[in-house]
Amino acid sequence: MHNQGVLAEDDWHLIAWSNALTYSPIFSENIVDKFSQISSETFLIIGTRDRTGPGRGWLKKGVNRKLGDDQNLGKQAQAMIKGSSLIELEGLGHMPKYENYKAFHAAFTQVIDE
Repeated sequence: MHNQGVLAEDDWHLIAWSNALTYSPIFSENIVDKFSQISSETFLIIGTRDRTGPGRGWLKKGVNRKLGDDQNLGKQAQAMIKGSSLIELEGLGHMPKYENYKAFHAAFTQVIDE
């Protein structure tokens, strides 16, 4: 379903609210600084071709991270989250579950079977 289709539904306000809750921290908080506070078992499944970088043009002064370089950012996030595991899906982008469901499912199954 296209976004226009979703927004044309009666519950469009729930979808809009969900999106607002999802994107607000990206633009208003320094989420990366909170990674070291994560204490639960964490698995990161990323596509190495992901170049998504919301807010790339609005970086605050002093922030020098390169947004949209997930091949490196995944490794950096793993290093910051104590005891985390990283599964990189080679050649997939921001939505690996749609781009190659079999590859994503295999990684996800690996995680839940551990």
